This record gives sequence, C-alpha cells and structure tokens, in this order.
Amino acid sequence: MSKSTPPQVWLVTGSSAGLGWEIVRAAQEAGRTVIASSRNPSKTAEKVRRVEEKGGSWIPLDVASPDLEKQLDVALEKYGKIDVLVNNAGFAVCGTLEDVSIELQRSVMETNFFGPLRTMRHIIPSMRKQKRGTIVNVTSEEGIRSIPTLAGYTATKHALQAATISVRQEVAQFGIRAFAVAPGAIRTDFNDAARVVGLSEPYKGTTSDDVVKMLLASGGNQTGDPKKMASRILELVDESGIVKTVVEKGDGFEKLDWMPLGTDIGPVAKSIGSDLKSKAEKLEGIWSSVDYDT
Repeated sequence: MSKSTPPQVWLVTGSSAGLGWEIVRAAQEAGRTVIASSRNPSKTAEKVRRVEEKGGSWIPLDVASPDLEKQLDVALEKYGKIDVLVNNAGFAVCGTLEDVSIELQRSVMETNFFGPLRTMRHIIPSMRKQKRGTIVNVTSEEGIRSIPTLAGYTATKHALQAATISVRQEVAQFGIRAFAVAPGAIRTDFNDAARVVGLSEPYKGTTSDDVVKMLLASGGNQTGDPKKMASRILELVDESGIVKTVVEKGDGFEKLDWMPLGTDIGPVAKSIGSDLKSKAEKLEGIWSSVDYDT
C-alpha cells in the first residue's frame, strides 16, 4: 500500500489578527498543517488553542528580532519542512516625514522589509532541497502608490514587492514560486493596525492632515473582507477556484508574480499603469536624448 502524501506545511507570520489569522484559518480548514506565529502568543491564548486543536502549532516569532533565524529553525524542526511561507507580519506608521523619528522609520523597515527578506533567506534553502515551495509576501495598495503621511510604510511595501518579483526569478529554477499579494484596505481598526504620530503645527490643515483624518475615520468601514482575501490566497497557492479561472484566462500562473485584492486597489493599479505610459510618452524628448551618439 502506498503512503499518502503528507499535508502541506504552512508558516504564517503575523497570525494573531486580521488577514494573518484568516489565512491560518483558511489553510487549516483546507487540511493544511499550519505553523502560526506572533510576537507574543500568550496574548491570543484562545486562538493558539484553536490552532493546536486542529493539529497545528503556534510559535513565538518576531521578524525584527536579532534571533529571528533561531526562531525559524524551531519552525523548520516542527515538521521537518515548510512548503508554504506567508510573510504577513507588519505595521504602519502614519505621520509626516518631519514628525516621524528616523528610529521609528527604521523599525517599520526592519519589520516590513528586512523581516520578510531574512525569513525568505532562511527558508529558501530547505525549499530548494525539496525542489518545491511557495512564498507569499503580503504587500499593500501602498506598494504601488504613494500618499502623504505614509512615506516609510509605503517605502517598505514598494521595496517588498520589488524584492519578491526579483527573488521569484532567482528561485523559479528550483521549483519555488514567489508571489506578491497586494490587499487594498482591509476592514480593521486603523488605530490597532498603525502607529499614528501627531502632526506638528505647520502640517495642520494641510493635505497631510486630511489624509490622517481619513485614515482614522476609515476604521471598521474598509471594503476588504479578510476572509475572502484569505480564500483567494489559498487558491493562489493551490492554483484553484476563482484565481485559477481568472489567471488561466490571462497569461497563466507562470507569469503571475503580483496579485491585487480589493475593489479599491484594482482601479488604482489601472490608473497608475495608464499614468506611467502617458508620462513616458510625454517625456520621450528627454529620455531619448541622453544616449551616446552612434
């Protein structure tokens, strides 16, 4: 009698709430073995219990910690492999460049960008050895646009998206896939998901002030459903469902490196593409003037 194929092992960072928690739930409901993780599992004891009751594990993991690689070794040793890595941990800092300290900007970059890079760097060798694996890096709508008061956060998401697409090309030959998944606004309390730095006097009453007020007022009213987003991410990994239907009508999974999620990010992406094309056409007289004369 042939042995049954063991279930996929998923490692999800930032599992304690929001999209991360819904990804954990969706993967477990689909029969995957999940290693959930967060900085302080004791704060979500009930969720830890639920994950463990379904055969999963929950480990302490801080993607900004100097000991991150040791924490990842614990995850690798749990089941001897990681088939799917979901880099979801992150936080936002809201405030003008003048008002947010460089220390805080470095912190958001360490968590949102260097954390996923370090995690990928440590997990890829095991995926390469088993000749398969999937990496899902959660970026953001702010990974394709830039708005006032989110300079540091936006930079981390642009960087992670670019790095993901680069790494994808490096590891594809080893049977490893890498995707950047970009959610639009997810229904959460913005105060819980971000650190808001008060505006100094010169910025009060400006566009920056308007953006902060808009972000604070949006808490609980965002259009994005984290459960549905988690379902699409599961389908992306499995090449199934709605994602399979849509992707196969387009360029196929081999060319898919970025997937937007949300009715807010879709139009933004279309607009940015059109805007870049328009700028390139209007500025052709400049960019075409700087090559060596032939």
